[in-house]
Amino acid sequence: MMHPSHHQEFDEIRGTWRRQIDRPTLEAALDRLKSLADEFPYVLAIGHEIVLVLEKLGRIDEAITQLKNLERQFKKLDEETLCRWGKLFKKQAITALQPPADLTQALQDLDEAARYYARAFEVQRGFYPRINELSLQFYRAAVLNDLGKTEEARLLLEEVRRKAAQMLADSDVWRPRKDDDHVWVLATKGEAAVLAHSWTDAEARYAAAVLTARSQRFYLDVMRDQMKLLVDACRRLGILPVDHALADPDAYFHHDGNHPDHLVA
Repeated sequence: MMHPSHHQEFDEIRGTWRRQIDRPTLEAALDRLKSLADEFPYVLAIGHEIVLVLEKLGRIDEAITQLKNLERQFKKLDEETLCRWGKLFKKQAITALQPPADLTQALQDLDEAARYYARAFEVQRGFYPRINELSLQFYRAAVLNDLGKTEEARLLLEEVRRKAAQMLADSDVWRPRKDDDHVWVLATKGEAAVLAHSWTDAEARYAAAVLTARSQRFYLDVMRDQMKLLVDACRRLGILPVDHALADPDAYFHHDGNHPDHLVA
């Protein structure tokens, strides 16, 4: 719970950098947040906000150090902090896969990311950490395949497929908790359908998500970027249906102020 003596300043800092995301604003927010954390070290939300600003600044190593400090200080981390851990290791895995790729390091980072998302899922059993956990395992299967561990990759792929199908059928997972979950539930069901190898179902769900997002670029960009990772994993695994609309995320989630042609009735 936020203490009254710092609640107002914390909200002001958060609001300022979210309205204007540039380096000077982020640096100023970081300085103020660190001062606030020194004064109120028992408030997890302040520490989490520092991690988020460091991530936006591209200072990933410092963000990880900050998260490690939070994990030592707070014995019970919330879903958002655990997901932040997962996202940082996910970013490191993506970086490790860029040429010249370090597949072993990427595999380690994917393992770490999936582990934190799995922990986050156990907090409230929400759809966001669960889909990230499964998607990272899906990508992990692709990296295992690249490393020549084809049988291990095949078994993991089948496990992900089974769990994704279970997720789609579990109504408790899909309970909305945030104002824009009417968009994210649809998009996440589309992603789960891809993991379950149900491409026709996936396209129908993504089409509904895109229309619900009303061409707002933020939503389309997030859907596109996540779909790019899945498409890359499918290519590595040799299971991408190249003639499918979702096989080209840039075209499918293209934003020009209007609904994409293939989504208009």
